[in-house]
Amino acid sequence: MMQKIIKICTLLFVISIVAKTHASAQNSLDSIIHLQNEVVNDLDSLGGTGTVDVKNIITKGYGTYSLDNLQSFVGGYNGNIWGQAGLVLVDGVPRDASYVRMVEVQSVKVLKSGDAVALYGSNGAKGVILITTKKGQISPIRIDVRANSGLYVPKYYPKYLGAADYMTLYNEASKNDGIAEKYTQEQIYNTSVGVNPYKYPDIGFFNSKYLKKSYNKSDLTAEVYGGSESARYYTNIGLAYNNDILRYGYANKNNNVAMNLRANVDMNLSKWLSVSTSAVANFNNNYDGRGDFWGASATLRPNWFSPLIPLDMLDLDNPNLQMIVDHSNHLIDGKYLLGGTSTDQTNAFSDMLAAGYVKTKTRTFMFDVNAKADLGTMLKGLSFNAAYSMDYNDIYAEGYKLDYAVYEPQWTTYDGKDIIGGLTKYNNDKNSTNEYIGQTTYSQTSSMRAQFDYVNKFGKVNNVSATLLGWGYKTRYSNDEGHGGSTYQPTINTNLGLQMGYDYAQRYYFNFAGSMIHSAKLAPGHRNGFSPSFTLGWKISDEDFFKNSINFINYLKITAAYSDLKQDLDISDYYLYQGPLIMKADGISGGMVLREVGLPVLPEVRI
Repeated sequence: MMQKIIKICTLLFVISIVAKTHASAQNSLDSIIHLQNEVVNDLDSLGGTGTVDVKNIITKGYGTYSLDNLQSFVGGYNGNIWGQAGLVLVDGVPRDASYVRMVEVQSVKVLKSGDAVALYGSNGAKGVILITTKKGQISPIRIDVRANSGLYVPKYYPKYLGAADYMTLYNEASKNDGIAEKYTQEQIYNTSVGVNPYKYPDIGFFNSKYLKKSYNKSDLTAEVYGGSESARYYTNIGLAYNNDILRYGYANKNNNVAMNLRANVDMNLSKWLSVSTSAVANFNNNYDGRGDFWGASATLRPNWFSPLIPLDMLDLDNPNLQMIVDHSNHLIDGKYLLGGTSTDQTNAFSDMLAAGYVKTKTRTFMFDVNAKADLGTMLKGLSFNAAYSMDYNDIYAEGYKLDYAVYEPQWTTYDGKDIIGGLTKYNNDKNSTNEYIGQTTYSQTSSMRAQFDYVNKFGKVNNVSATLLGWGYKTRYSNDEGHGGSTYQPTINTNLGLQMGYDYAQRYYFNFAGSMIHSAKLAPGHRNGFSPSFTLGWKISDEDFFKNSINFINYLKITAAYSDLKQDLDISDYYLYQGPLIMKADGISGGMVLREVGLPVLPEVRI
């Protein structure tokens, strides 16, 4: 194999037109971009970013997941960035967006351009989503309580062919292909009029037998915050519950219960030194009955078999059938046996009625500590920030599972009535009174960040900013053997980044961002790379000739950018640069030795 260093080279020429905005808005919270490493005025940003003030939105709407409806507010985002999943950072730390509820979020920022993501290294090369959580504020103690409860009613379900229509069209297709028709007209007629739904089944999934009319989702959140100039605090306690629209078998008990605790404190220890710390604990218990109902609804042919075999249609004069009934562990409502075929020895309906359930418990603990020093006495505009975080996530599943028997009926007619004269049995009923451990997954992520920031103004029109950032994280995974097992090699990402920006009178802009990338997935000697990004901007709407001639456009900025971002996200594993070892003759003693075949490095791909 050859070296694989993926480069993303872009030359962008972007013209953005923004609706009329008052200059005073530039200092409002809504117009400030909070990056991990810098604070940039939204109107001075050179593009490729989108900001959402979630704290304001949640007061007018409802959402639970931290990225709910984000695509409605950020152009170019539709659940992913550039058609790929981006790096998610919660308060500057790589975390799953599901670890944060929407009510805990202050703002969400999506970074799309090469200039915006360059500082985040290899893992940020496909876009970055920055989630900033709420903090305390200078105010007397405040307690906000928010409760939501709602019923979710499906608007409509898919409409599939009924069994009679399916058989009719299947026969037509067979005729067109020059093969014999499979279904007789008698079968089609009896199915259409519902003569015997067990002998001529017409399975319909989306009805009251399997589904409720609605399901409930409720949550309760209490926020306690306040503080003074020297210390601010914020606490968030949340409870949430939801059930499921399925009502059949074990799935009738499907539910999810969650409790979330978040607390943080920001303190000014002196005029030049401030510290902050936060701790989060999430508890989630989920109950799911077995059986893929929704998958079966889209794939199971409506006439294939009857999910239930009625006891009152059995020929109980047949001692073999009576013995089956007497020894079955799964007499549904005392009236039915489980139905199936040789190709459907397990199926969604029988799973939901007899196979059992899975109870999944998820526990997440997150801890951050941050220190910021104002070094303005040494150099005006200079500051230093350092942060450390440690996250633990544990998934533990308890399962209850039973093997069960299904039966395929052999129909006969007696005195003009359909009866079941025989049953073909598939599988065997098993007994169990114990739950078992179905899954154990554990992950630990540690992250460190250190950066120098410089922001200064020379004269009245020359604005300069710079950031030197060192950042890295390491994640270790541990899984039980049935879910991938554990990996020796942790996921590691480190990079050193530099950003420099200059603007003249907030009209002419230049920005450079670059990072040194290191990847342990590549062969020795090929693990380091540099990712540069250059951007030029011109706020043409501030020019006199533009104001005088095109007064219906309030804000227009032209930007041109070039980025060359190196990443290893598409390299699936470590040591892939090493070829397989095979036995070959050594050519000297006539013996056999191990030789590596293939090339020493991964292939290079340019995009």
